[in-house]
Amino acid sequence: MGSTALFEAERGRLTGLATRLLGDRHEAEDIVQSAWLRLHGTDALLENPAAWLTTVTTRLCLDRLRARVAVPVELDERVRAESPDPTDSLERRDAVAQALHVVVDRLSPNERVALVLHESFGYGFAEIGGILDRSPAAARKLASRAREKVASAERGGPVPEGSVVDAFMA
Repeated sequence: MGSTALFEAERGRLTGLATRLLGDRHEAEDIVQSAWLRLHGTDALLENPAAWLTTVTTRLCLDRLRARVAVPVELDERVRAESPDPTDSLERRDAVAQALHVVVDRLSPNERVALVLHESFGYGFAEIGGILDRSPAAARKLASRAREKVASAERGGPVPEGSVVDAFMA
């Protein structure tokens, strides 16, 4: 399979990965385009091109995340403690999702990558460690720290299963 066909087969998955890591579809598309340019420019014979593209895309996202400057975000204070109105329930859910986005944005780039790759894409810690140039144990610790930070940011206890992934998907 040629490099163009191979890349096109992986484009959707790579764009999804970059979008979840960066939180911005347009920025993700730029990253994926950069990965394509690197694939096109390499002379190496790749044993596993999909894994190579995943690693390149993730590392480009890490570079972009590290270059970002933290900007404080004001959370929506409209959420009331109790309300019978169903729209208030939706507002509350949106506020929780927004709060999770703020917390996830405060994770270090490596923590964010470890959490997203493990929770959203089911990568093993050995694979994550390879992408981050860390041991599997260090990758597991990064993901664990990220989960702890998200959980400690919530006032009502531990993070419900799937809520971190839902926050990335929102």
